Amino acid sequence: MTNCLMEESFVSRELINVNVGKRIRIECQLNNSTINGNRKGLWLRLEDAEVFFYATSRINSDQRFQIEQRSSFHMINSTTSSEIITYSLIIDDLRLTDSGTYSCQADNKVIKLFLLNIVERPYFITNDYSTLIRTQVGRNVSIDCEAHGKPEPYLSWIRKTDEYNQNLMINCSTTPTTCQLNLVNIHRWDNGIYECIAMNSVGT
Repeated sequence: MTNCLMEESFVSRELINVNVGKRIRIECQLNNSTINGNRKGLWLRLEDAEVFFYATSRINSDQRFQIEQRSSFHMINSTTSSEIITYSLIIDDLRLTDSGTYSCQADNKVIKLFLLNIVERPYFITNDYSTLIRTQVGRNVSIDCEAHGKPEPYLSWIRKTDEYNQNLMINCSTTPTTCQLNLVNIHRWDNGIYECIAMNSVGT
């Protein structure tokens, strides 16, 4: 079960983006051209050298990881056939921590690499989605909005207006996960509905 990498230029790679909570199957094929007599595959994650399965034997105790191995025969000619083993790693209920490079190996050779990128749509930290704020003319008001996600979400505040059914974008002070709306010297025309928006490539 040695992690011995082939020359990178000869290893097939596949980049997979998948949402948190989903199920994924990644698989490689083992045959006479990729293995030399030993048909026992190996699945591991390169970043932390975590081994999940050797052949069909479980190494990692996380039951979200399952293995499937099935054989088929390919006829080379009328008298000769070649056995092909499809070696599949299945991961249920994906977590952000499952991101990484998964390596299918046999005979100390890397057969295929899967670059698994777990993504997550933005979500707000607080459950208080609607707040009524009362203040006086001339006062200052600050409202914080905090959201997480992967990729890191872009946060902004908008003020909803009735005029032409449009929204007005409001500047805010930002950190990697927060956006603070600052209203200085409040006037009557500052009345309205202010909404925090969080978005990334997965959604809003």
